Amino acid sequence: MSNIQSTEQYLKQKFNQSEYLKINTKEYLYRLDHTMRVRYWGQYIAQRSDLNEEALVVGCLLHDISYVEEMKNGSAHVNHGRRSAEICEQFVKSLDFSTDVKNDILYGIQIHVDGKPNKNMNWHNSTFAESISDADNLDRYDVYRIYDSLQYDKFSDKLNSDKIKYCQDQILRIRKNKSASLATTTATNEFHKELNFSEKFYERMLEQMQRTL
Repeated sequence: MSNIQSTEQYLKQKFNQSEYLKINTKEYLYRLDHTMRVRYWGQYIAQRSDLNEEALVVGCLLHDISYVEEMKNGSAHVNHGRRSAEICEQFVKSLDFSTDVKNDILYGIQIHVDGKPNKNMNWHNSTFAESISDADNLDRYDVYRIYDSLQYDKFSDKLNSDKIKYCQDQILRIRKNKSASLATTTATNEFHKELNFSEKFYERMLEQMQRTL
């Protein structure tokens, strides 16, 4: 069994054993689907950026494994990368990678939310480690996330004036990210493609909402 196959098996086992996810089936489906989309982006980045493809896919598969636990507050969400690394540390160490690659995977998982590793993590940052966060961000700005955000924010239930404000806020948020550079040229290019698509989407939506004024 390959490292990727072992990781997929471990991930699904953890999800299926989670008491929290058994109760919260929507969260189970969303988090698993998100993880697989991030896996895709990790593989895409690695293949075009001379990174360890197998290791980056493993890191992407494990980056959100702490969601098998309930996130009870904002602090838990901020810390979920570091908690994910704690949960899967022994599993990662059991895989057929060198010690350096294992440390890269765990470091990348730890920093993918806010760039900060666990205090006891005596390792260094790298393009590889940052690419786990980049893969996560690429899914966060992809087409499905537009749909998901509109549903989550109950866009269709808003007054037209609130819909206009919502679109304006989204456009401003997107434009603030336009100066961003990710760890690789590949990730940066794809990120800006997604920003451009999202910007055009909300500009068109805004135009339609303003027609009813």
